Amino acid sequence: MATAGQVALRVPVVGWLVRDAIYGGPDAKYYFLANCILAGVLGAVVFGYAFVISLALVAAWASLALLVYMTAADSFSKANRRQLAADKKRRPAL
Repeated sequence: MATAGQVALRVPVVGWLVRDAIYGGPDAKYYFLANCILAGVLGAVVFGYAFVISLALVAAWASLALLVYMTAADSFSKANRRQLAADKKRRPAL
């Protein structure tokens, strides 16, 4: 497991819940999902509309970052660079 993952699992309450969802029993994933939904509802009740707007902003940023990552992933591939170099060697110079 990566270092960031190990650090995330060591956070006292959230890490325990995530560790139990990953390594726990077969129904632990459903309890984790129910806890996440209840935490979202509680956040909306306590903080109101600001919580909902904050979640929407985070979701928009995350979806934009995912879209950029998916479209730019081929640009940074080593195999793609090797293929381009091989194609340049095969083409005659004008």
